Amino acid sequence: MRKCILPTGMLVALMVASSFAAPEKATTTEYFVVQVTGHAGKATNFVMTAQEKNAIMGEVEAEAKVFQKAVQLAEQDWKSDASTSDKAFSRGAISPKKAKVLGKYTDENKAYEKSTSATERILDRAKAEEKRIDEHNKTLKLSDTVIKERQKKQTAEESRGNLARLFFEKRLAELLGGATPAASTNKPAGQAQAPAPEQKSKEEKKK
Repeated sequence: MRKCILPTGMLVALMVASSFAAPEKATTTEYFVVQVTGHAGKATNFVMTAQEKNAIMGEVEAEAKVFQKAVQLAEQDWKSDASTSDKAFSRGAISPKKAKVLGKYTDENKAYEKSTSATERILDRAKAEEKRIDEHNKTLKLSDTVIKERQKKQTAEESRGNLARLFFEKRLAELLGGATPAASTNKPAGQAQAPAPEQKSKEEKKK
């Protein structure tokens, strides 16, 4: 095989040209605004990377497969526990975990702006609902005694719902392989905006 020997000048020219070759295209980081609704039914907005977004979507999918089973087992535990057997199990207080992508951005600041505006809308809706309920209660002209009794009942229902979710999340963690689900704290990976405050009970609104 014959060797190809380049003149010195041509070799130098090739070396210089190669040094100015186009660099590899840098990978663009994508940021996702994801709204996560936990087992209490409260929505929180997060700014996540693609990896974090995929992880939370995987959690939602895994939980969905065992959700009904976890609820059934939790109710059985509730009925067999001496401290709760005399009370009704609050199935309605347990919601499936959900995750929804609200937007995708290459600019992290834009992602946070979207997350903030989405959170503000949640807060505005909650405040509007509270105001509507207050105005409705005023038209009923309820006595202070009745109002206090309803507030007491609402607090008891919320406590019972919180306890039911603890029973549920214990069973859910077992079914998922022993790892405590992120839904129990409502804090998956990613940077979160403040969650919406609890709305007043629909039961109070109806009465």
